Amino acid sequence: MSGSGLRKKIMISAMALAILAGALLGLAVWHGVFLEVGFGEREIGPLVMACRERLGDYKDSGRAMKVVHEGLVKDFNLNASVGVGIYYDDPRITPKDKLRANLCWLLEAGNQARIVEVSARYNVLQLGRQKYAAADFPYRTRLSIIIGVLKVYPALSRHVLKHGIRPTEIIEIYDAPAGVITYAKRIP
Repeated sequence: MSGSGLRKKIMISAMALAILAGALLGLAVWHGVFLEVGFGEREIGPLVMACRERLGDYKDSGRAMKVVHEGLVKDFNLNASVGVGIYYDDPRITPKDKLRANLCWLLEAGNQARIVEVSARYNVLQLGRQKYAAADFPYRTRLSIIIGVLKVYPALSRHVLKHGIRPTEIIEIYDAPAGVITYAKRIP
């Protein structure tokens, strides 16, 4: 192989690596890897949700939420688009098999007949308007949830310590149509 042929292969390989690195960097930016997460106080609610209680490792919550969604679609022809996870325990101190959560999908608050119908099969939780320490994070794909947890929870811990917020549940609102995950801790 001549020197110019080798140089050409090296250049092509370098260009391919540069394109791959650029694509990965773009994907990381799109998913919010480099975003600075800041919490502020805001009111959230009222929320009306069809939920299932769950005991166990939080990492399995996505599959359980999918089952709830599939049931709402199949049994009630409801194609809910905003999921809500309510997480009651700190996974750093609570054993995985004891972690409590409610895995939910938002319902239309004004459709009382539908809410009664759904309540025959699911727990219907109604949360009034409350004050939360909250931050938004981009929701692009399921990978966004993992990146969000890694980015948001350390910032939330700092915010809670700084402002002396007592332990309460954490709510994650997965608003796929808006492309946003809201992480919120109720301020008692």
